[in-house]
Amino acid sequence: MFHIERMENPRGLRLQGELDLASKEAFADALRSLTGEDGDITLDLSDLTFIDSTGIQALIKAAENLQEEARLILHAPGKTVLRVFDLMRMDTVPRVEISTGMPDDERT
Repeated sequence: MFHIERMENPRGLRLQGELDLASKEAFADALRSLTGEDGDITLDLSDLTFIDSTGIQALIKAAENLQEEARLILHAPGKTVLRVFDLMRMDTVPRVEISTGMPDDERT
């Protein structure tokens, strides 16, 4: 199951459940409504339990579609999602910022 909730402050989306092939289109649609506006987009991932390669692709595409100087902030991913980000080297994707809220040595 996957649920998306829009946030106003900070501007973005709160994601809950599993971001995978089945939920990719709903996520992409929700993101499209935000990427045309100026400024950063924050994704609260604290309740995201799973992400697969299609979810990663959707995040990368969203970052590519941002207005100039804007960032896609991936906030509070859990350990499972953070491991996928590490494997996929999301920290090297332009305009993507991963905000864990914890020191690097506590991420494992």
